[in-house]
Amino acid sequence: MSTLVVEYLPGYPISHARVLLDHLLTRLPAREEVRRHDLLIDPAPIFTAESLRAYVKRDMMGEAIDDAERALLRPADRLIADVLATDVLVLAFPLHNFSVPAAIKAYFDAIMFNNSTFRVGPAPGQYAGLMTAKKALVLSAAGGVYDAPPFDTMNFMTPLVETEFRFMGFDATEVVLAEGMVRPPEEKAASLARAVHRVTEVAGRWYDSAASAERIDA
Repeated sequence: MSTLVVEYLPGYPISHARVLLDHLLTRLPAREEVRRHDLLIDPAPIFTAESLRAYVKRDMMGEAIDDAERALLRPADRLIADVLATDVLVLAFPLHNFSVPAAIKAYFDAIMFNNSTFRVGPAPGQYAGLMTAKKALVLSAAGGVYDAPPFDTMNFMTPLVETEFRFMGFDATEVVLAEGMVRPPEEKAASLARAVHRVTEVAGRWYDSAASAERIDA
């Protein structure tokens, strides 16, 4: 198996999402291929008027584009190629203002290309996700707690990422959210421990079972 880690963790050195990511990395099999992309260092491209026109021409209309237009789409194409080459995509980021940070939304926009990660048509409203046989793991942390009023309707991050990955056809998506990171120390520690335990559980299901299957195949 191979794992691609895409991270946006601007809160360093105090980053609770990083705690979850670091724990996950300790749970991966020694032979696991891990590639990392730090969006703080190498942000995902956002559409300009020119690159959007090139995308529509090439990927929506099936028209030929020139070298200049291909160059405009190359940064997104590289990100898509990374996703195509991986079995597990891990996103690590904080929850900002009830949803994903702008850098993460830009990443989704850069990899959700027609005929690459999904396909529309042929009838209006039809689509097919092309990222089957892949899994997505989201590791996030929030200052607040979203399981009780008045905030129980304000977590837009979880449904957003689940929708994005489902649209692209990922077979499984798991979201691990450490909540209450600005609560009193005892509450914070308990919540973070629950999230770490959940990471351990997901890693065991995904990686240990895959390693067992590889041994059986061998």
